[in-house]
Amino acid sequence: MTTIVLDAGHGGHDPGAQGHGLVEKNVALRIARGVRDGLQSKYDVDVRMTRDSDKFVELSERADIANRINADLFVSFHHNAAGGSGFETFVFPGTRRSKTGEMQDAIHDKLMAFYGPRGIRDRGKKEANFAVLRETDMPAVLIENLFLDHAGDAALLKQVNTIDSIIAASVMGIADALDLQPRAGSLPENSLPAIGGKGKVVAGGQEAEGFIIEDRLYVPVRFVSEALGARVSYDNQTKTATITK
Repeated sequence: MTTIVLDAGHGGHDPGAQGHGLVEKNVALRIARGVRDGLQSKYDVDVRMTRDSDKFVELSERADIANRINADLFVSFHHNAAGGSGFETFVFPGTRRSKTGEMQDAIHDKLMAFYGPRGIRDRGKKEANFAVLRETDMPAVLIENLFLDHAGDAALLKQVNTIDSIIAASVMGIADALDLQPRAGSLPENSLPAIGGKGKVVAGGQEAEGFIIEDRLYVPVRFVSEALGARVSYDNQTKTATITK
């Protein structure tokens, strides 16, 4: 079975980048959890997290987690700051022309397919000597999803629909990178029931878009739960979402 390690940057006493009311460690964890759930819901994969709560994990330990289980891909989620705007991805220097570079292309391109039409700057497919890229034994890609200290970027990241789209694009990019095939019986996009319009839900003072199907309003369970201070976990075997405080 294909094994993927997802790394939510920073955590615990290390908040990472901050700006416009956003904290990198929190946004990165929210995205990483969503990507995990998305992958597990559609593909037969083993997805591990370097952290699944607000705790500090040393950079070397993050790499060790992936190395110990001989993972097929390591993806690290981050957000930028200190001036600038836009989206970029990184791999270890010298790996752009290898399998790692091909995986970077797949992930980067899927995310830019979302960002591009919204006027987000493509800062490029880059290389850097980051610890989690240097110390992992498998292909590793680090994603920098926008700048928290840029007003426009931060405004996007405050929108639930943006976060959901980043999660969906990341899932598709990882699936392309690893040539994952949807699990037998998973629902193809063109077989979804007809959507009768859009609605909205307000939870914890935040608003998100939902869809009306057969006179019922369907809204993202993760948004509602996290807006109300709860957590969501997904059991891939039983196809069950569990909400806990």
